[in-house]
Amino acid sequence: MINKRTLDFYLGPWLIQPQQHRIRGEEGAVRIEPKIMDVLLCLVDFHGETVTRDYLLETVWEGTIVTDDVLTRSISELRKIFNDNPRQSGVIETIPKVGYRLILSPEIDGRGDSIPGVIPSLNVNPGIESAATDSPQSSFFKTWFIVGLLGIVLIASGLWFYLRTPSLISRSYTAVPLTSFPGFEGRPILSPDGKHVAFAWAGPDGDNTDIYVKLIGTESMLRLTSSPERDFMPAWSPDGTQVAYIKKEGSQCSIWMVTAFGGNSRQIGSCGLNIYGDLTWSPDGNVLAFNDRIEGEPAYSIYLLSLDTSERTKLTAPPSHMWGDHDPAFSPDSRTISFTRSESEGMQDVFTISVDGSELNQVTEEHRNISGHDWVDAKHLLFSSNRSGRASLWKIRAEGGSPVLIGVPDEYAYFPSVSGDRLAYMKGAGETNIWAFSPGVDEAASPLIRSSRWDMHPQFSPDGSQIAFTSNRSGTYEIWVSDSSGRNPIKVTQFNGPFTSTPRWSPDGKSVLFTGRPDGEAHVFTVDLDNLNPRQITKAGADNLAASWARDGSSIYFSSNRTGTWQVWKHDLENAEEEQITTQGGFGPIESLDGQSVFYTLQDAEGLWELPLGGSEPSMKLSSLDPRDWGSWVIDEQGVYHVQRGGQTYIAYTHFESGQVDTLYVAQKSIPRMDPALSVSSDKRRILFGQVERSESDLVLVEGFEQ
Repeated sequence: MINKRTLDFYLGPWLIQPQQHRIRGEEGAVRIEPKIMDVLLCLVDFHGETVTRDYLLETVWEGTIVTDDVLTRSISELRKIFNDNPRQSGVIETIPKVGYRLILSPEIDGRGDSIPGVIPSLNVNPGIESAATDSPQSSFFKTWFIVGLLGIVLIASGLWFYLRTPSLISRSYTAVPLTSFPGFEGRPILSPDGKHVAFAWAGPDGDNTDIYVKLIGTESMLRLTSSPERDFMPAWSPDGTQVAYIKKEGSQCSIWMVTAFGGNSRQIGSCGLNIYGDLTWSPDGNVLAFNDRIEGEPAYSIYLLSLDTSERTKLTAPPSHMWGDHDPAFSPDSRTISFTRSESEGMQDVFTISVDGSELNQVTEEHRNISGHDWVDAKHLLFSSNRSGRASLWKIRAEGGSPVLIGVPDEYAYFPSVSGDRLAYMKGAGETNIWAFSPGVDEAASPLIRSSRWDMHPQFSPDGSQIAFTSNRSGTYEIWVSDSSGRNPIKVTQFNGPFTSTPRWSPDGKSVLFTGRPDGEAHVFTVDLDNLNPRQITKAGADNLAASWARDGSSIYFSSNRTGTWQVWKHDLENAEEEQITTQGGFGPIESLDGQSVFYTLQDAEGLWELPLGGSEPSMKLSSLDPRDWGSWVIDEQGVYHVQRGGQTYIAYTHFESGQVDTLYVAQKSIPRMDPALSVSSDKRRILFGQVERSESDLVLVEGFEQ
């Protein structure tokens, strides 16, 4: 078994950070796949000695059948990072026909208060071949020398770990209901005195989202807003007398304020192109922080709104290839703002920045879904992460460190809010399944693939005999394949944490294309169903996702933000060359059946577009497609199957030539947005779609939360 080191250490000039799967050198930091880090750690455990290939394969890929190519690729990736020439190696030496030997000696990271020292290794495994033998006398002294050195290192390591690790103690708490209304109660925000909770709710009829305030410990509740627009994301003033909130009217986002006891609301600012809207009020009462994205900028940033001058100030500037920054929260002294930075879907971390923008710090190393956070006190943050496979609450020092799990009774806990010794959070409950129907035959659809978790992204195989889909039924989001009846599901990926999604079958039905995020960035992978070994296709340096095959199987199309905006790219599988296909935006590409054009959507505008591959201008083929349904459409020779939104949601077929729209199925429940939810069999006799069985949340309260 590999020694899963928790301490950072050096190999020559390179800092190895096992927990972050990261290697830092003079040219910057590189994140590597977990298995590649495991290979390196295995060599570190026996540095200076030869480790056989068989031992590496059996140890790193324990319980998995893999080929030597996987190990060879891992060693090659490490050598690229270390600039190591295999013919004149200074880091990892190849022992022909046997294995590998780590030449450099690892040293403990001495940047803290520990004593730097060499990490010893003992040859205790028969899979390791020693280069020489010692005499009994020299072995005796060598053994005692190593024992003494090991003792020093362990003491130093313990001191280092004690000083660098937050002195937090996890404990379990009892939660009591704050609300138990039908539907979805939005994230709770405790008042500064902890006596009230504000939240958004669509009401008993689910007809409109408004702001409500509830007195804790009673059933007394006050509805603060009643406008026909969507009101959400409340934020308390420091004195608890007013509540600011976000209002969405069509594509317009604005910031409003109302007294905490009800009355007339007034607009105090704009949040522009914001789709979701996040809002918080500074403890000194002077500033509101929110996220926004001005026209022409691809990423969201954190903005400040002065309540004295109404001046907007841009605070953060995330890299253009990222989705951006959201969910700001002020520190108790109003000098620092924490926020969540999204690299891409499901890849998020918490950062802090001083209100003058002078100091930016990354707090977490999650690269997972983060669903809300708040300050516990001036030195600690509480955040929700699916790092353990489900959304749980974790506590961490504001300057970073090792998060500690907070024991709450709910399986899914989101959006914590802390006030004094009270903690409120949102507990979610949901289930998404895959349904099927036959157009013109079935009057109603029936569930085909279902679990108590999340099953989505259905895709028929070319011959219709199998279905690929994404599911978190195993605890993490992985790609699964079942037969056409939805039975005999098999998990075909093992990323065990990072969000893995959007499968697409190869034309021959032998492999599946999908998006994986093992190192933070989104990349396109393919997995051969015969050996289940995933292979990364796209290059590092940007997010690459929403991929599909060319009809002849020689290349793939995918979406990438490497130029700063989302565009369609093409990757030739034979020579690995990539070319940009669109210049005016493009997402979720699919090649036409004749291979002469590519269809795609845009991130910020309705419609389905077609671009001839010969160089002509793109044309709109369907004007009513919601951009959030970027993956919920299927083309054939005459038209397109798609999800149509409006007063009702239904599955439709639009004829390209006549524009005629045929309604195939009226959805009885919600079809998810932002996720590919539609697939049509090649014989057009069956249609699969994703459907939300239940999506609800309640608010809960923890008393006596430990500071």
